[in-house]
Amino acid sequence: MNGGLHRNNLAAEEDTSAEIEMDEQSQQSSAASSPASSNSMNETGSNNGTDDSGSSLDIDKNLGIIHPGKSLLVGGDFSGGDFSLRLPNLGDLHRTDSNASRSTNDSQYYHSVRSIESDEYYRSEDSDLSYFNAKQILATDSEMDNFRDANEYDSQSENADEGGSIYAASEYGGHGDNDSGLGLGSIEAFNYQGKDRSQGGNSQGERPRWNNRGEIDFLTDAPKKMTYGRRIGIHLAKKYAWYNPQLKKDVTCAPEVEERGVQPKPPKASIQLAWAYFERMTLPRHKYIPNNQREPPPDDREVPKVSSFDSLTSSIRKTLFKGDRDLQIANPGEDSYETVLYHPITTPLKQMGDFGLGVGLYFATLLAMTVLMVLAGLMNIPNFRYFGSEDYSDGQQGVSWFLKGSAVCNVHEWVPCPECDADEFKTISDRIVSVNNTDGNGPMTFALRNTCDGAIFRVGMVNFGTTILVLVGVIVMRIYLKKKEVEFDLDEQTAQDYSIAVRNPPDDAVSPEEWRDFFMTNFHGSHVTCCTVAVDNDALVYALVARRELLKTIEGSLPDEHDFSIENLKKIAGEREAERNSFQRVLAKFSGGIPASVHKLVVLNDKIVDLSQQSWPASTVFVTFENEKAQRLVLEKMLVAQIDAKRQNQSAVEDPNLLFRGEHVCFIEEPAEPSAIRWQDLGVTKKEVAIKFLTTGFVFVLLAVSFFVIQLLHDVDPTFAAYAISISNAIFPTLAKTLSKCEKHANEERREVWLYIKIAIFRCLNTVVVILIITPFTSTTLGNNDDLLAGVYNIFFAEIVTVNVLQLLDIGENFKRHILAPRAKTQDAMNLNMRGTETFLAERYTNMTKLVFLAIWYCPLYPGVLFMCAAALFINFFVDRFSLMRSWKPSPKLGRSMSTFTRDFVFPIIVITMAFVAVRSWSYFTYDHLCSDGTTTNSVDSTIYGTYKIPGIDGMIDALDVQLESTSIAYEYCRRNTEFPTEQQERLIDVYGAFAYTVAGIVSVVIIGVVVFYLKQLYVASYNPCGEAQEKPYSEVESRTAYIPQVKSQAFAFPFLACPVAKIRDCDLFEWEDPHKPYDDYDITEDARQLLIDSGKQLDSSLAVFSQMFHCPPPEKDSK
Repeated sequence: MNGGLHRNNLAAEEDTSAEIEMDEQSQQSSAASSPASSNSMNETGSNNGTDDSGSSLDIDKNLGIIHPGKSLLVGGDFSGGDFSLRLPNLGDLHRTDSNASRSTNDSQYYHSVRSIESDEYYRSEDSDLSYFNAKQILATDSEMDNFRDANEYDSQSENADEGGSIYAASEYGGHGDNDSGLGLGSIEAFNYQGKDRSQGGNSQGERPRWNNRGEIDFLTDAPKKMTYGRRIGIHLAKKYAWYNPQLKKDVTCAPEVEERGVQPKPPKASIQLAWAYFERMTLPRHKYIPNNQREPPPDDREVPKVSSFDSLTSSIRKTLFKGDRDLQIANPGEDSYETVLYHPITTPLKQMGDFGLGVGLYFATLLAMTVLMVLAGLMNIPNFRYFGSEDYSDGQQGVSWFLKGSAVCNVHEWVPCPECDADEFKTISDRIVSVNNTDGNGPMTFALRNTCDGAIFRVGMVNFGTTILVLVGVIVMRIYLKKKEVEFDLDEQTAQDYSIAVRNPPDDAVSPEEWRDFFMTNFHGSHVTCCTVAVDNDALVYALVARRELLKTIEGSLPDEHDFSIENLKKIAGEREAERNSFQRVLAKFSGGIPASVHKLVVLNDKIVDLSQQSWPASTVFVTFENEKAQRLVLEKMLVAQIDAKRQNQSAVEDPNLLFRGEHVCFIEEPAEPSAIRWQDLGVTKKEVAIKFLTTGFVFVLLAVSFFVIQLLHDVDPTFAAYAISISNAIFPTLAKTLSKCEKHANEERREVWLYIKIAIFRCLNTVVVILIITPFTSTTLGNNDDLLAGVYNIFFAEIVTVNVLQLLDIGENFKRHILAPRAKTQDAMNLNMRGTETFLAERYTNMTKLVFLAIWYCPLYPGVLFMCAAALFINFFVDRFSLMRSWKPSPKLGRSMSTFTRDFVFPIIVITMAFVAVRSWSYFTYDHLCSDGTTTNSVDSTIYGTYKIPGIDGMIDALDVQLESTSIAYEYCRRNTEFPTEQQERLIDVYGAFAYTVAGIVSVVIIGVVVFYLKQLYVASYNPCGEAQEKPYSEVESRTAYIPQVKSQAFAFPFLACPVAKIRDCDLFEWEDPHKPYDDYDITEDARQLLIDSGKQLDSSLAVFSQMFHCPPPEKDSK
């Protein structure tokens, strides 16, 4: 439909070419094509009414034509009487008969009292027209009673191609014989000829339009506001059949126009709808704020004077980081107000908490750790200078640029080693040689020694200071993250801030009303807005979800079938089975096809009928109060230790009235966010806890497999080993997620912590320890491509470049969006390909931990890794932001658990590791397996003295003559160069060792204290609120959600609702909204009810078969 007004959000396919290409020519042509309104006023020479900005409003009363430009549609008869009417966001329009002249067609002129604001308008695509929403009109004149929304019924003019005119009819409009108006005799067309409607300075066509129900049409998003992927996808989908196979078919996706308006056909597969789903459902958006929007200061507050410097910095901050504006995150599919995508670069750090407290703390940790690594790198500049100087290794001539400033030693000498055995050097056989002297006497064994001495005291002290800096930095970071935690929590009000969870309700306490009455009775003045009672019906819920998934599979296998009743499916299955030949019957044992699927469906139906006749015990109760103070009051007054609640120790409750039903001790805590609740796993047993430890132990088996593969590749080419490490680190999270599916977790936070432990163990050991094991000891300070430090560089290079490039390219998901989605047969299938990359916060934390762990492990020998780590973390900061806002699948909003675990356990362990690794690094110099106590070769046979011609080693040392004398120092094999340390080396090890053990002791005490604190909570009740309680009521939180039981399925774009939604479908507390289907379509409780009816039974209302959710807004909200 070209140039029309659309009524439905994502309801029908349409030609939206203007969404791909809008330029000034289209705007100029649209402005030039409206002579009817402008000429009529110019002919009279009258001064039209204007608003405050000097913009004029023209009315063409009789024709009912909306001239190209910005127009307002209303309907009715304006004849006679003085009146005023108010249109949404337009201001008051007053009749001005006494001040305005009439044109030749007797049009009335009006003017707007105030300037037009930027909300609720419609936009035509072809001419880039903008139409104001005239749905609500309040008239003071009795003759205005026949006004209705002129947008409610629209059609396209026969001469739309000529002048771009569009016709609209009101409900009570006339049906005259007006040729150009299609009989619409009583239509008013207000042609607003202002420069710009938007306060924010947006030009025409940069804003979406609204339908007559007050909903935004997602297909009308402006191209400037789209992602590049969507722009490219829509452009290709319209022009090229190789991209969009639907162009080969004669498919009309435009809605039908019936007598009383637009009645859309059932939605068909549309790539434009799929891209709208991607941007409106998958990607995070926030409420639109015009660039020049200002909040006026209170009248009693003096506006402070701003200096030139403050003004400059403020302008920079506003340009780059959206100033100090508070961005309000919108729920997926929000269509009641304008939203825009978060910007991956300019979104300020304080707004990252919009995606969940855990996500905000992750980015704050990334930034803080980046700064810490930069400071540590700067502190190591003296070691850079020493390692690259003539004093250490003759200026490291011939060493690769990326290894300069490291402990790479390229100065070697052959030394006598009379007692050395070739078997001791079997893995490094080129470093030992037995030759005769030039007189033919011998042989004498010589070994290659590194002459570089890196273990000097001043170099070690620089690294010692770095360790202290990291220790202090970790402490400061802990304080900083606690501060950011409060900041993020206060910035974003969520259901968690108003809610409590009862973890041990009585089995039969399944009535939300009973729990509401209990809290409102015992806490006077506290209003319970929502209450959800979850029951332990996991088996039933899993069966219902599996049934839906199976039905979808069957429907996909029978595209031409419309009757999916069980009787018809059995008939089809029988026919398919009868048609099979012998070969097909054999194949059916491996892939049963329709008959096997129908059989599974019958079994599932019977199972659901049986489970639906049982009463399930209550597992958890979620209660949401209207204000945050009430929540905190309940947590303080009903606080009991977990062990007291388990033993039902009534003496632990101070007020007997707070015993539920007068006898039950409730264990109450603040719950996780609604999106983080795993409704199907709320009940966790001891057996399931044991499974968590078993699956975590299995990580070491996978680590052994990785070690074997990396060893093989390292033998072929060390570069392959570095990439194998990066690839295995990228693959393992998928394996860890598979392992976690065997576990049960009450919420996503706990699942993420266990996932973090698995991935962190694998990645840290796989990245640091494995490469250390497979690399020969003598290669530690060598600079060839197959040596240790070069391998460390390759790992960081892969992490900085390869991993981030692959993440940005998002090849897998782009393949789904651009290749699979256009070829999908149904809209649901298209949408499934637009869900984004699934990611876990645990995976991102372990990636950061791995990089830091790798840097602190090798920084004594390779100070440059500190800067490389900082660079990798800094790049990750922005790449992860981009992925979060442009490609990742929406994840549950997590709390502080992951950040708390990292700063309380992981970072202290990193500090201990850093201290002990430094002691190890300095004690192993010179990394050549050679030691000497100063003994000379005077004890050997004097006949072997003389000159020895020793061959060279490629890349290390040239062939040379070695003179052996009685005063030559004799060396012997030592495994780790620790037997005979130098004086400075011994002093350094003593100082560093004492510090390492001291730090280890202190940190261990702290960790033990933290563990004791957490264990203490089992026996001693404690509650520490985060920040001050906010005054904002729960019902006034724009993006509020509630604890509504739901279960996700990989086969569906939206989750299933595991509680009856009949009473809550209109409560506006869902986290998502399907623009095509009502919430009832996702209510799996109705599946069970219908199956019971089909089997001749009824769902017993006295049984607690499903979870229940109760919504009771406060009285003042009802009145509104």
